[in-house]
Amino acid sequence: MSIYYTSSFDKVKDLIEMGYEDFISIAGNTPDWFSEKIGKDSRFKKLSCIAPKYSWWKDWKDGKLTNEDYEKLYKETVLDKLDYKKLKTSFSCGSVFLCYEDSNEFCHRHLFAKWIKEEHKKFCGSDDENLVREIEIPNEFVYMIIDEYYGETDVISVHKTMAGAKKEFEELKTTSISDIKKFLKWFDPDTYHTFE
Repeated sequence: MSIYYTSSFDKVKDLIEMGYEDFISIAGNTPDWFSEKIGKDSRFKKLSCIAPKYSWWKDWKDGKLTNEDYEKLYKETVLDKLDYKKLKTSFSCGSVFLCYEDSNEFCHRHLFAKWIKEEHKKFCGSDDENLVREIEIPNEFVYMIIDEYYGETDVISVHKTMAGAKKEFEELKTTSISDIKKFLKWFDPDTYHTFE
């Protein structure tokens, strides 16, 4: 079961509709609309200590550093300086850590998520791969299939049904029979045979 989540700022509106309520910016430069809510709306927070350092982040963005260089610098200058037990008091079960990159792009939030899992294992002794995960938002095609075959149109129930959806199904763009069958085989293998 996931305890913490990761996502991007552009998905916050959808995430609110899905029922998520604790958003934490871990970006160096938080969008103005998000910053304006900090201190006024308890759902919005910022943890600057987790953000990458601007100088080498910019070098990476400009292509002067590889992903491996970035990861090394992030570990040495940010993660190695964090105290997991102390930091853990800054977030709660269900917190969503946010920055800018898309789900499938290299990003420090994925490195931070990996670090949380490693630190949790050190201090708690449990190895839970799902302790932190990226939130996948079903696209309109996925909603259409679920609505067509299952009658679920409510965003929250669809998302709960889709929890852990694989990227390949998030990117389906057509309504071809083969795509629908492929999706249904993954989505509901027990009843898939009724659609063959």
